[in-house]
Formats: sequence, structure tokens, C-alpha cells
Amino acid sequence: MAVYKQIKSNDFKEIAAIWKNDVITTTIYKAQSESSLRKLIMNQYFDSKGSVTVFLNHKMIGYGVAYKTSDNPTVPGFIGVIVVCRSYRRLGYGTQILHLLESYLQSTGKTFIRQYFAAPLNFEWMIPNTNHYHSGTPAIPLNSAIYFLLKNNGYYEDGQLDGYYLEHIHINKADSSTTNDDFAIELYQPNKHKGLIDFFDRIENNSWKQTALHNLSLREPKDMLVVVKNERIVGWTGPLYVTDDFKGSFGGIGIDPLERGHGLGKMLFLKLCETLKEMGAIYMTLFTGSDNIAKYIYQDAGFHKVASFTIMRKELN
Repeated sequence: MAVYKQIKSNDFKEIAAIWKNDVITTTIYKAQSESSLRKLIMNQYFDSKGSVTVFLNHKMIGYGVAYKTSDNPTVPGFIGVIVVCRSYRRLGYGTQILHLLESYLQSTGKTFIRQYFAAPLNFEWMIPNTNHYHSGTPAIPLNSAIYFLLKNNGYYEDGQLDGYYLEHIHINKADSSTTNDDFAIELYQPNKHKGLIDFFDRIENNSWKQTALHNLSLREPKDMLVVVKNERIVGWTGPLYVTDDFKGSFGGIGIDPLERGHGLGKMLFLKLCETLKEMGAIYMTLFTGSDNIAKYIYQDAGFHKVASFTIMRKELN
């Protein structure tokens, strides 16, 4: 008979073994060590009551974690991870783990679950047929085991995100230069460029505002790019950085809606790629909504779609 328990600190040796044998061999997720899994799963939102391990004949055959990140009723609960060993799948263990995690979220006052990029546990995923990776899954990998588990248990699709990849950054500098004298694309300098916070308020993106403010609070802030018109910021991207394996990364990119139609988004993105290459980046990854017209900018820059992810939701009745 299966025994269901809460995750304990000394469970991570078995958790890591299952990840190695039953996750990275059958999914797009990146390999993880025992210590990295412990850090990722037991994050600031971890509550042992929202965790499950399954033992059969004293052997762990699966585990799962759910997270509550806020008392705000408009913020969903999250299923962080559910894993069952391959030889024990399709026997109801994954469904039982899921139901226990849903019951936990209900007990904390959560009325719905929504699986998307705001989840506190986002595992890195590998670009197919490469050694390159993206820093986090933006939603549920389409047609994966967890996708079908959720779909068979009352979850519905609430949007799609696509992952894009550029293997070699090669940008024509002429394409990233604005030919409109009314606009300039420059590295952000606090003493020179004013109105950054006003820009984020105008486009109503608090997440990007917090990202930029956190970056500026650092002793050595990372570079950011801005589009300037008449000394007023009308576009932004950043913070820009290069990972240890030479991946070019950035936190976000946006243009003031009142200034769209001038090709600024494309020029800013190409300038972003050019700047990251100058910083030492070799490749880039990103994700965007499947219906976001910005995907055409990425495709024009040489990016191609390598994976799709589905936002999934369930009301907890």
C-alpha cells in the first residue's frame, strides 16, 4: 500500500535520484543536483503541509509541491512540481498527489490554480538538441506528462507561450540604428535620462518597474537601454547580462503605446542583441505569447520557435 508523507530535508537524495532517472531522461528539464533541488523546492514560499512524497515498500516513487505566495484572492495557487517514477505512472499516484496539493491550496483560502511564469518554482529547460538552456519554464510544456495529468483533472488551457532560440547572435548594426531624428537609443544613465518610472507607469507594467528599480539599487547595476524622444523615455529594455555559458539575457522590453508605428520595438530589440553580443553573449533565448505580434521581430532577428507551453487553470470548488 502506498504511503503519502510530507517532504523532509533528508528526502532530497531520493528526490534527486528520481529527477535524474525519470525527469531529465523524458522531459526538456535541465539536470539538477540534490542541493539545487533542495534550494529550488524549499524556497521562501515552501510549506511542508503543501508537499507530498509517495512511498511504496519503503521506496520513494513520486513527489509534489504546491505553493501559496499571497493572501490576495486575485493571486492564484501554484502546483510547483509533480513527479512519478516512470514504472509507476498511469496507476493513479500522480492524480492522488495532485488532489492532495489542491486540497492544501484550498485549505489556505486559494480559490483557483493558474500555472504560468509567475510561479515561485520555474525549472530551467534545455533547448532541444543543444547544450543551451532557458532560465525558467513559462508555463506547462505542451503535450507533456504533467500537461495531460492536469488536463485529465479539470484544468483548462488559458493561453499559450512559445520559447524562441537564437544559436548565434549576428546583427547588422545598421538595422539597430534609428533613422528617425526624433528618437535615440542609448544606454540608460540616471543623471542624463529622466522619467523612467513615469514610463513604466504609462505602460502600466509594475513588474518591469520593480525589475528596473531593483537593478538600480545594486552596487553595480546592469546595463539598460532606453529610447528617448525630446529627453523623454519612450522605450526600455534590460537589465542586460551574460550568463556563465554565454547566454545573453534581459528582463523585459517595451515601447510607449503612443510611440508605436515607428519601428522602435524592432530597432530596440536589435540594439539589445547587438549590445549583448558586445558583452560576450553567443546565444539567446526568450519566450512570448503565441499571439504576440512581437514574435515577428524575433523571427526577423533570426530566432526560431523551439518549444510551446500552455498556461493552465482550474477553479477550486
